[in-house]
Amino acid sequence: MLIKSAIKYYLKSIPTLINNFNWWVFPLLIFKKPILVRIKNNPNFYVSNLMDIWTLKEVVVDKQYEKDRKIANDDVVIDVGAAIGDFSVYAAKRAKKVIVYECDDERVFLMKKNLSLNAKTNIILKHKKAISLKQIMDGINKCDFLKIDCEGGEYEIFRHAERSILSKIRYIAMEAHKFNKEMENKYLNLLSVLQKNNFEVNVIPNAVHENICFVFALKKN
Repeated sequence: MLIKSAIKYYLKSIPTLINNFNWWVFPLLIFKKPILVRIKNNPNFYVSNLMDIWTLKEVVVDKQYEKDRKIANDDVVIDVGAAIGDFSVYAAKRAKKVIVYECDDERVFLMKKNLSLNAKTNIILKHKKAISLKQIMDGINKCDFLKIDCEGGEYEIFRHAERSILSKIRYIAMEAHKFNKEMENKYLNLLSVLQKNNFEVNVIPNAVHENICFVFALKKN
């Protein structure tokens, strides 16, 4: 079932790549890195591998993190696990401020090129690992949109999340990882924490990876 879903997803994505990207430059990655990828009606980005291009398709074109809430004018956005800055640059078109966490040196190098390329001045880059929600929200009175994609680090971030801190967050869009029983238990506990803190939780399976899903949590009025 998952294999059929993945094949269907990849086939459906081909027209999106052709219609929205300068796809003819993709083979250049064999000979040089990074290359400049242009996206129709969206910011352009330097990428260093095919996965970067796929991420741009999902994040910038498909807008996968805006499932239950769109980025609005004057939003304060936090991007944990920002990689090459795909979501950060995209969000900065409308948001008042985007605070970015990324600890990988190579990703940060490419992100800085993308920030410069797109002349974004409302992005604050924190070249460090996001350890806890308390650290992330330090000095921040509100977060309208919290995006998290940190390869399993999401559970540590929320492990000691206090109600007073969660109350400052309006919307969470997160990739959740469940590669073993321990992570599965942490995942279920995370959902429980969010629900107990007045979030309406929406879980969407990943079309390709059965051990990954997307968690969207919107603060109830």
